[in-house]
Amino acid sequence: MAINRITFSGMSSGIDTESIVKAMLTREQNKIDQARQQQALLNMKKDAWKEMNTSINNFYTKYIDKLRRKGTFDATIMNVTNSAALDVKVNGSLPPGTHEISNIELAKSSHVESSKMQKAEGFEGPFTKDTTLSQLGITEGDTLTINGDPEKVITITPDMKLGDLEAALKEKAPELNVNFDYSNETIFISSKNTGKDATFSITATKQGTLSSLGLAGDGETTAKVKEGQDASVTYNGVKITSPTNTVKVNGLELTLKQPVQESIYITATKDTEGTIKFVKEFVEDYNKLIDDINLKLGTKTSKDYQPLTDEQKQAMSEEDIKAWEQKIKDGLFYRDPSLTMVRDTLREGLNAVIDTGDENYKMLSQLGITTGDWKDKGKLQLDEDKLRKALEEDPDKVIELLAGTGKDGEAKGIFTSLNEKFEELYKSTELKSYGSFYNDKLETQKLSDIANNIIKLQEKYDRMEEMYYAKFTAMEKALSQINSQSSSLMSMMGM
Repeated sequence: MAINRITFSGMSSGIDTESIVKAMLTREQNKIDQARQQQALLNMKKDAWKEMNTSINNFYTKYIDKLRRKGTFDATIMNVTNSAALDVKVNGSLPPGTHEISNIELAKSSHVESSKMQKAEGFEGPFTKDTTLSQLGITEGDTLTINGDPEKVITITPDMKLGDLEAALKEKAPELNVNFDYSNETIFISSKNTGKDATFSITATKQGTLSSLGLAGDGETTAKVKEGQDASVTYNGVKITSPTNTVKVNGLELTLKQPVQESIYITATKDTEGTIKFVKEFVEDYNKLIDDINLKLGTKTSKDYQPLTDEQKQAMSEEDIKAWEQKIKDGLFYRDPSLTMVRDTLREGLNAVIDTGDENYKMLSQLGITTGDWKDKGKLQLDEDKLRKALEEDPDKVIELLAGTGKDGEAKGIFTSLNEKFEELYKSTELKSYGSFYNDKLETQKLSDIANNIIKLQEKYDRMEEMYYAKFTAMEKALSQINSQSSSLMSMMGM
């Protein structure tokens, strides 16, 4: 690091020591400046690649990853004649047409058929959390067992409070809804799950316990529990059941909200216009990305523009510094091999010819997606009418061309293949991280090496500076002594 010192240049000699030392160290300072310029240039490139990585990754996620999925082209517009009775969403590949839903029955929980809690003689109420079981007429200890499970046994005593019994039931049976409605003097217990299999039992060992609690059923020691019910609907004449109010059938997910007997109709049509809109957005954003890449690859920075040194910046305005640095940034990607590879991968992937077995569906141009004039440098053009016609006449062939998986005799679609090529570009290596399109690990190592070299160069500069100043200081001392001796001699001689 630089040494701060107070210098008194040439007090005896009249020499401008500081300027001479600085001139003598010009070569060493140039080495430091060049290393710092190299460091600044690499940091600019690193920041520029960070932005470019984000742009490419965003494009991949928004378009390539989606266009390789068949579900992207299966978007459906639905109309439901009674949306108050059920919600509908597509849960798969829904066949276009009209679907009939009728005889909707909702799923129900199992629940105790409760009655009001009893009051012991002399107890007028009201019921609260502090009411004891003795005030309900329970005079002896007993046990309550949930579902016959020995791990779910609650011991009760006459002095036990209703609030404590409620807490014990909730702790032992978390699968149940337990609510002590004190104002209505009733205990409500039901299963949290719905369906006929979501049943439960509550038993006591002594007569009268459950009656006092308003939970008694046949035999007085078993709570009267009404069994739950599965949801059911009739879909296109076929009865479908479910333990919950969500029913999945033929690519539909139905959420049942009201019991209805009459027919409800779901009309499904392919969202062709939605697909065209998405492809149009893809073409527009692809052209923006290609324009940006081509501009960066073709812009060359003059050799006259190098990162500014601290001394150069001191002589310039902030506006001039900003303009100078922008000139450098504009040319950072000139003929960059990594960015060129990304561009060429996109171009080649979109110009691929796919063997679908149908000569009318083997390349993008047959869907109305074409490459423009050579001057456009790979930009795309879209004929919406041609794409619409293809989607309406043979949507399955369009999907196979774009998103074929290569399974069951299918060819790999254009975007399936392009996605695989991007996965190769994404791979981590010794030189780059996963998801980076340039050798970021290598550049980070270069920056570390340069930083270490700058430290060494600065240390060498400081040592040499110290050495030169020490020599000039010694010279000044010698001159001072000579001057002092000369003055004494002249004084002695009366001069």
